[in-house]
Amino acid sequence: MSCMNRRALEDLDRAPIASNHQEDDHDSDSSTETLTQERFDLSHGSKKATSDESAMEIAIRWSPLSTPTEARFLIADVVGRTFKHCCVKSYAKPFLQWEELSRVTKVPAFRAFDWSPSNNVIAVGQWSGETTVINLDTGTHVKSYSIKSQRQCNAVAFNTGSLLAAGLERVRNDFCLNVYDINQQISGNGPFSPTSSTRPSVDPVRKLATSEGITSIKFFSHQPKTLVAGVKGTCVRIYDLREDTTNPSLQYQTACVHNLAIDPTDENYFASAAPPKDTTVLIWDRRSTNRPISTRSNATSTQDGPILELKRSVEGREPSGSTSIWRLQFSSTERSCLGVLASNGHFRVHQLRKDYIENHASHAAKDTRKEQDVYARPLSVSHVHTVEHPPHSRRSGSKDRDQEELGHIVSFDFTNIFAPQQRPCAITLRGNQEIGMYELPGRPPALAVSTRNSLVVSHARRAATSSQIEAHCFLGLTLKQADQSGTISDTLIRVNDHERVCIQFNDALTTNDVARRRCLEGYLFDAEKNMHIVKEDPHLQEMWKWIKTVHKRAVAGDMVTENIDFSYLGVYSLWKQDLGQLDSRIQSREPIGVSIADSVASLVQSLGLQDTGLPEANATGIRLLCLHNLGFSANPSHLYSTVRHLAENGENTQGCLLALIFDNLELALKALQPGLRNTDDFHKGLAMALTAFSLIEDGGSGGDRRKQALERIEVSMPTVDEPYAEAIARYVTTGEWMEVLQLDPLSLRFKIGIALMSLNDKDLAAYLAEETARVIVEGNVEGVVLTGLSSSTVDLFESYIEKTSDLQTAVLAMSFVSPRYVRDARIDLWRKVYRSQLNTWSLHMERTWFDTESTKLSVTWDGTKTLKASPPQVTLRCNKCGEALNRESAQDSRSASTMSATGGRSQGGIFGDARSETVCPKCNAHLPRCTICDLWLGVPDPRSRGAATDGRDPFSWQLEICLSCRHMYHRGHADEWFARHEKCPVPDCDCHCNELDEAET
Repeated sequence: MSCMNRRALEDLDRAPIASNHQEDDHDSDSSTETLTQERFDLSHGSKKATSDESAMEIAIRWSPLSTPTEARFLIADVVGRTFKHCCVKSYAKPFLQWEELSRVTKVPAFRAFDWSPSNNVIAVGQWSGETTVINLDTGTHVKSYSIKSQRQCNAVAFNTGSLLAAGLERVRNDFCLNVYDINQQISGNGPFSPTSSTRPSVDPVRKLATSEGITSIKFFSHQPKTLVAGVKGTCVRIYDLREDTTNPSLQYQTACVHNLAIDPTDENYFASAAPPKDTTVLIWDRRSTNRPISTRSNATSTQDGPILELKRSVEGREPSGSTSIWRLQFSSTERSCLGVLASNGHFRVHQLRKDYIENHASHAAKDTRKEQDVYARPLSVSHVHTVEHPPHSRRSGSKDRDQEELGHIVSFDFTNIFAPQQRPCAITLRGNQEIGMYELPGRPPALAVSTRNSLVVSHARRAATSSQIEAHCFLGLTLKQADQSGTISDTLIRVNDHERVCIQFNDALTTNDVARRRCLEGYLFDAEKNMHIVKEDPHLQEMWKWIKTVHKRAVAGDMVTENIDFSYLGVYSLWKQDLGQLDSRIQSREPIGVSIADSVASLVQSLGLQDTGLPEANATGIRLLCLHNLGFSANPSHLYSTVRHLAENGENTQGCLLALIFDNLELALKALQPGLRNTDDFHKGLAMALTAFSLIEDGGSGGDRRKQALERIEVSMPTVDEPYAEAIARYVTTGEWMEVLQLDPLSLRFKIGIALMSLNDKDLAAYLAEETARVIVEGNVEGVVLTGLSSSTVDLFESYIEKTSDLQTAVLAMSFVSPRYVRDARIDLWRKVYRSQLNTWSLHMERTWFDTESTKLSVTWDGTKTLKASPPQVTLRCNKCGEALNRESAQDSRSASTMSATGGRSQGGIFGDARSETVCPKCNAHLPRCTICDLWLGVPDPRSRGAATDGRDPFSWQLEICLSCRHMYHRGHADEWFARHEKCPVPDCDCHCNELDEAET
């Protein structure tokens, strides 16, 4: 630690701070808490540090021995040659009250000082090079260490024991780094005593750095006989005083050798600052070395460079290159927290973080440097917090120039105790002699969500746990705060850009739980069941309704013609005749001899699709196939049964609209009849309008009735929120289907059906292209009726996942076609993530069903499985030979007539004998015995000769294992035993197997 006189500005032990990282754009009023300070009077008329150009003349240091009940600090007046030892009386926001414990005056003129971490003494490095130890309690000069050639003492440092190091200015043929033992007996004097006034002259215990000026010194607290020193303009060295040599252990070639600071939370890292008028701070890792260091006279092997370089992060009104660093220190309470104070009063705190990268050392065996540097981790700046901006900067916020110059920070020191809210603290000293305390922002609350949706919030050394939550769906989640009491407060759910709704945190967590709950309800490949599970989401319902239809046709083979498979294609794919990856659609090993257009015509003919009511167009066959793909049909009998089914299920307006699409007014009126039995005025008005509309269409004189009905609809429409009824009203009112296509709430499937029945080829092609592009960008899952389950659908689901995080639906939907028809790396990644999520939720059976069913869906027309089945996850092995208890593999490894080398017997037939499933098929060793009945475990093959047929359930003979005590039973025996007992049946085994099983359940 160094303090300087203004006469020695050019020799100051300082360096600039800089960083190319972004910082908090807050001033000190908003980002820190300033406490009211008491003033102290510096004697001897010392000049105050009132400008950037003045030297540091006062300093403050926090005692490393401070406790929450006894917090002490030291004020050093360089010009007044005075030290004040003070104690904090109380700390209550925003006040800091303190009192003076002792004062040491008439201290020899000094350039550097340090406070012992183990004794209440200080050491001062004088201008003459002499080092003096002073007792703070009595003010007496305990010891003084003189040198042969007088020159400036630039740095002094205590270790945690009795060693004191002094760094001197360079002189020829003399040592510049001396290490003393203050407990050493000298000239008949006893060990060091704080009350002693003897000033012996003694030689150092170690002399280092011949003819090399020392600028800064620091001891490692965890290795008290190891120090790091800055050699002026040359390098940074690490000396191990246990070695009987003057050579350093490590050396780093650099000009940044000032203001050394060691991270007390991880002493592998230390920082150094550049010379004055330079703005660089370097961070070093002493583990990133692999070569020994030779002496100065020999060829010196320098080490790797710094792991982090901070450049130009100070700001001020002075010209570039005139700002220096006055203070550099790591916090002892916050990991990798580096404070930097500039000569212009700019005080910043850099929060560093380690970047853990993959270790490639094993792949670079020839590069020994890579192999030996695997412990060194690169650092980066995660955050920069500005405690105080320099005077007159645009961010400082002060208008009084003189007052701001007097009040900027000239010294600081991190404390070893936390603020009341567990924030790191720094005590500061200003140029106007005010002492303050700043609370730096602490780390944000730590959050953890379990796989069963329990939340733990850790804040202020407390933890709060959420309870299990109910199923709801929300749009977004932003944590608002966690109370100091450890309770979880409300959270903010952003519904849109203009509205915010506050809900409980437990409810918000349900968003993360929806997929797991759906999985438990059987959300898999049964489209009918999936429609019921997602009944609250109409978009997903429409998607699964369409998948149900096309999957049924694909299984029946209805969409195959001329050896070309049209299964799972959407309307837009059919319209463009785009089959995607054509090789996956061809069901023949021979080249096909027809075009896609001819295949479409053949498919329309084989399906028996009728041309009824279609507009005059060239692509009539494709229109019919697209309508069939939507689940619509112009066939009168099929249309009648569909409308009747909808009306009987209470969806009479949907059936009415479907009939209107195919221009069947009589059927539309019949669809509304179930609604007319109720007292629903809207349905009555709707029926009246349809009746009048039919009369007008037939050329009758029903204009007045139609007008009255239309007026009735106009009155009813404002109260209607049912999209199909609104579509009917819009069509009857305007007579234009284009008006109906503008209704957003209407199902996309019905919109496409209307377009196919009303638009010409040109307008239809433009409409389908526009709608397809829109649903892909919006991630609207209803759009599968356009894209089908194809490569375009992958883009749609990518947008859908980004919007909703519903990876589950995307994986299940695409599993119908991937990798059988569609091969995309994104689907493989989604599938891998989803399987991992199922395992995380401990839904292993559900994951197994997913693997099994998706493998079945991947089977091609010739029986090839395009999706490789997952290998077995559990294998039972013999305790004797270690081989799997798998009879099929045993038969592969040896013939049925081969005798075992261990005396095994022939299996005696194709199925073996009754023992065949109770012994190892490789070595014929018996399986373990049941701990209840003492018989051999295993299930005899019922096809083998002599197998027992006692009428028992065959599953009762299955092997059951307790995963805690590893004892085994027959399943039936275990059920009988644990129905009456809790403990294991084995004597002297205290395992509560039954309780463990219930807990797992």
